[in-house]
Amino acid sequence: MIQQVRDICYSSQRIIVSQPKSIYTFLLIIAELTGLVVLYWSINEVFLFSVPEKVSSPTLIPPKESSNSSLLPSSIRYVLIPEVKAFHGSSAMQSLLRSSPNVTTLCNMKAPGEIPIWQCEPNAAVINWETLKIIATRIEWKKRKKYRKQIKDVPQRRVLRFFAQFWNLSKPILFCKFCGLDTAVIEGDALPDEYKIHGITQLIPARIVMWRPFCLETLANERSFVENEVKRLEEKVKLLNTLTQNDVRHIVVGLDELTWNPFSVASRIFSMLNLPGLVLDSEFTPKEKDSKQKNQTIGSFGLKHDPKECCDFNITTRSCGRRGMAKMRKYDKSLTKRYLKAESFLRSYHSSFEI
Repeated sequence: MIQQVRDICYSSQRIIVSQPKSIYTFLLIIAELTGLVVLYWSINEVFLFSVPEKVSSPTLIPPKESSNSSLLPSSIRYVLIPEVKAFHGSSAMQSLLRSSPNVTTLCNMKAPGEIPIWQCEPNAAVINWETLKIIATRIEWKKRKKYRKQIKDVPQRRVLRFFAQFWNLSKPILFCKFCGLDTAVIEGDALPDEYKIHGITQLIPARIVMWRPFCLETLANERSFVENEVKRLEEKVKLLNTLTQNDVRHIVVGLDELTWNPFSVASRIFSMLNLPGLVLDSEFTPKEKDSKQKNQTIGSFGLKHDPKECCDFNITTRSCGRRGMAKMRKYDKSLTKRYLKAESFLRSYHSSFEI
């Protein structure tokens, strides 16, 4: 009976357990004793981080929509921004949330000649802030020095006016990455008219604090200096203290969760925004030529990478093995201790805004 249940699980091409776990064996024993078939739902709920078989197309099951998916007043919008360094999962996070019909991004931004902006990032465009027009892509920055003003140096009201051209303001969640907005609630005179004509009276900030386990750098197109990675994690810890003190909605997401458990991440984000029940399109694929996730559905990247084989990463303990930490262990032991302390804090952190 046990072998039959295992065969059923493997043949279904769902999320499969690569190695028997104690609780998995327990479920199979119960099935043996009671004569009941272990439902796929039960297996999926227990092994949210189980390693999938390599199949031609991923079959991760998105959460079902609930009847209370619209708890936000029509006059309020969330401005959702990931706090993340480049090559640490920002594009993957954007692709995940873009698949929701309730999220709008800046991915329709184009420079003259219908040239799409790199990775939907406003800081990758040369913008004339006087006319609020994109005049070139980052490739031409050297030729357009007088327009090379950073978004962080531009008045926030003007930045919001610029983004209003590209966001679908009828949607409850306005997402952007590297867009230089602060964490203050925006309302009253600080709110541009472009938002008021849509009946919006308040923009509430929300943050996704993202971090990358050290051994998962092999999944990125970038190799970091060890000292920089340690400092980045310590900066995340300080940031979380600041967000908590300022009562800013936030959530912590590791790159491992985003890679191998994307639907759970999305569910947590919507829960943090007090918008449970919002759905994702499991068949969504970015079409932009410059997108890292081009022609990949949600979860397909994780399905192609075994965490142990690619990175020496244990998805049960959410930690790197000796091989994965070998590069760091070559440095001073105090550096490794600092990293492990910050990593432990981020891994166990639970935001008070998560329902």
